[in-house]
Amino acid sequence: MKGKMVGHASESDYESGSDDSQSDCASDSDSGSGSDPETEPELKTFLFDFKYQLREGAKNTIHAVSPALLKPPWWVLLQMAKEEYGITLNVKFTAPYSPELHAIELMWADGKGYVAHPTNCHSDRHISELPTLMRQKFHGSSVSQG
Repeated sequence: MKGKMVGHASESDYESGSDDSQSDCASDSDSGSGSDPETEPELKTFLFDFKYQLREGAKNTIHAVSPALLKPPWWVLLQMAKEEYGITLNVKFTAPYSPELHAIELMWADGKGYVAHPTNCHSDRHISELPTLMRQKFHGSSVSQG
């Protein structure tokens, strides 16, 4: 810890056996000033360090018990395919939240645009016509409904 927190006993208080920490807490809370702006950065640093230590301790414990639990689910599936079936799979990740980089998103947008185009919209159109319109867009107008 990088500093003494207000209202908490320090290591020297425990060694000397004094119990002044409770009187410090009472006087701090009775002052009515709320939180002390000077101690807020220290408290945030302490909480950040504590959270980091807790997370690292949990990771180390889990790793000691079962290292595979720390791996992402896709990695476990790839290892199973490799070990059980002798298949080596290559996984390529694309950027999240960027549909302009995903070809399927561009195709889907093009198909939806075709279906919603005014030449394809008429008042008596039924939802059952939508698959036919999508097939027409991607396979041409000579596609029969199947």
